[in-house]
Amino acid sequence: PFTTRSAAIFNPSTRELRFLPNIDESVFPGNYSLGFELEEKKFKVFLTSYHERNKQRQWVLTLGIDKSWRETKSISFPILYFKRSVCISGVIYQFIYGDAIAAIDVKTEKSETIALWNDESSVLLRVDRGEW
Repeated sequence: PFTTRSAAIFNPSTRELRFLPNIDESVFPGNYSLGFELEEKKFKVFLTSYHERNKQRQWVLTLGIDKSWRETKSISFPILYFKRSVCISGVIYQFIYGDAIAAIDVKTEKSETIALWNDESSVLLRVDRGEW
């Protein structure tokens, strides 16, 4: 998800490749996340980019509706750019710095931080590709 080139979405069932529009202004490379809004059945792409003073800027593009990116409210938590995200029940989740998870509501486009734990002896079990 970390790139300086134009982003694209590939649909493996239709073999369709759709390039996303570039943001007009100068933006540092960022992290792209794809989410699905259940009620209105809309796909949205979120682009989070580092700005300044530990702030992140975030844009959203509703597929099939928006012709350009819309900037949402700046977020204060640091996104891990090389980490994948997952969309579950209309919320995009992604690990962030400081033992926490970022949660982005796809419908409202609002973000929040979910604290995990503050115990150094805690270990996060990672399941990846069916291996422990």
